[in-house]
Amino acid sequence: MGFERFKSDEEIMEWFEREMEAGNFVSVENLEEAKKGLAEAADRALKRRELRLLFTSPEEKEKAIRVLKELFGEKLEIIEV
Repeated sequence: MGFERFKSDEEIMEWFEREMEAGNFVSVENLEEAKKGLAEAADRALKRRELRLLFTSPEEKEKAIRVLKELFGEKLEIIEV
């Protein structure tokens, strides 16, 4: 796993403690909270990506326009800026 670079167990523990302080590892007590936080962050990232697609993908833009017209009626005017 790459621990060969450490000369002693003490160096490994120091590295591990630094990584925990930096938030790169979580303690077992906080594992469920960390999983929940990661899931929420993934959901937010997915929503941002989906929103970006709406404004960059011609197919997604057309789909969004169809949905808006279904919701608000065919006479809805779409103004592109």
